[in-house]
Amino acid sequence: MPTRSTAALLTTTLIAALSVAACSSAQTDDVASQEGAYSAYDPSAAAADAGSGEGGAAATWAAEAPGIELDAKGFPKNKYIGGHSFSGCEYWPYAVSASPYPDHIQWGCTSGSDEAQLCMAAGMRRLAVILSDPPPQLAQVKQKYGISSFFNWNNDYYGAPPDRRGSERIWLYNGSLIKWMSATNRDGTCKLPERADLERFLDKCLTGDATRPGC
Repeated sequence: MPTRSTAALLTTTLIAALSVAACSSAQTDDVASQEGAYSAYDPSAAAADAGSGEGGAAATWAAEAPGIELDAKGFPKNKYIGGHSFSGCEYWPYAVSASPYPDHIQWGCTSGSDEAQLCMAAGMRRLAVILSDPPPQLAQVKQKYGISSFFNWNNDYYGAPPDRRGSERIWLYNGSLIKWMSATNRDGTCKLPERADLERFLDKCLTGDATRPGC
C-alpha cells in the first residue's frame, strides 16, 4: 500500500505531466493561429474541370473571380481595388536554395516557376475578390494606420528537397505593407490564404495603440 509521501510524489508527477501537455497543446495552437487556416488549391484540377467546356482554364479562372478582368496567365489586370493596391510579387524558390533570401528572390509576378506562377495568380485572384467586398476591419486599419497596400509572396517548394521549408502567414512589413503569402507545394498544388486569415490578421492589427499596429 503506497505511503502518504509516495502518493504525494505521484500526484506531483501527474500535475507536472498535465502541465507539460497543456503547454505543448497551447504552443501547437499558437503556431496554427500564426500560420492561419489557408486552403488547398489544385491548378491542374481547376483546368481539368473546365477542359471540356468553352475557354478551358481561363473559364475556371474567370468563375473564381467574377467581375475581375484577368490576363492570359490568370493574374488580375487591375491591381488597385477599393482603395487598396496589390501590385508587387516575390517568389522564394526553395529548389534553388534552403535560404533564398536575399540572393535568390525572384521579383515580378511572372518571374517564378510555371507551377509557382499558377499559385501566385490564384492567390491574387482570391485577394482581388476579397478587396471587391472587403471585411470592415480593412477600412478600420487603413483609417487608423494608413495601411492600404498588399505585396504578393509565394514560397515555391516545387522541385525542392523535402527538408527545405518556410512558413506561410499574412504579416505586416515595415509597419505599412501587408504581405499576402501563398505557397506552391512539391506536387504543384497550392496553399492559399483565406478571407478568414485576413480578418484574423486585421483584428490583431487593431489591437495596437494609436500609432503602432498590433500585427
